[in-house]
Amino acid sequence: MLETDIDTILFKVRGIVPYKAPSPASPAQTLVSTVFSFVALLCVGYANRSFSELGEDSSVMIGSFGATAVLLFHAIESPLAQPPNLVFGHVLSAIVGVAISKLFTIDVLHSVRSQIAPALSVALSIGVMGLTNCMHPPAGATALIAVTGSPQLQALGFSYVVRPVITGVLVMLLCAIVFNNLVKGRRYPNFWMQQMWWQWPWAEKAVHTPLGTITAR
Repeated sequence: MLETDIDTILFKVRGIVPYKAPSPASPAQTLVSTVFSFVALLCVGYANRSFSELGEDSSVMIGSFGATAVLLFHAIESPLAQPPNLVFGHVLSAIVGVAISKLFTIDVLHSVRSQIAPALSVALSIGVMGLTNCMHPPAGATALIAVTGSPQLQALGFSYVVRPVITGVLVMLLCAIVFNNLVKGRRYPNFWMQQMWWQWPWAEKAVHTPLGTITAR
């Protein structure tokens, strides 16, 4: 599985030559992305302050939502920005993060919590998202925040999965659907469901379906 040939490794490091970089977005589309991200994150903050016991604590706006906004409003064609990736990625990663946070409260592990728990939470969230075919890069930070967030946030336990994570994710998804489809040249989402890649015990064969895209009209 590991590459052992040094020449092959050096060839990979060169990158793809020649490589055609994607064209930058127009100033108008960039402005739209900027405004939409601002409004969506305002909505997330309002929703979580209204329904969360965190009150005015800054933790009602977890940092991973900032990265999610980049995907939802500026990289909307990416498979990583689609609803199943957004929702399940954040939710599963939040569960992983809280579970790791609680695991490292036991006496035998508490002394190495700060060294191991943050890295382990992100690594396991990547594994879970990969196995469920719902990879959403910002969700790695959702798992990390569950371990490294404020004591007030960590005191939420698995309530963290519901608020601020699920509430925030649903607000951002609603904003992405409404805002992106109001603008000509944009279409969101590209898909609502996707198949898992592994072979279930009762399945006849593994499913290998590449993610497709739908061009905006």
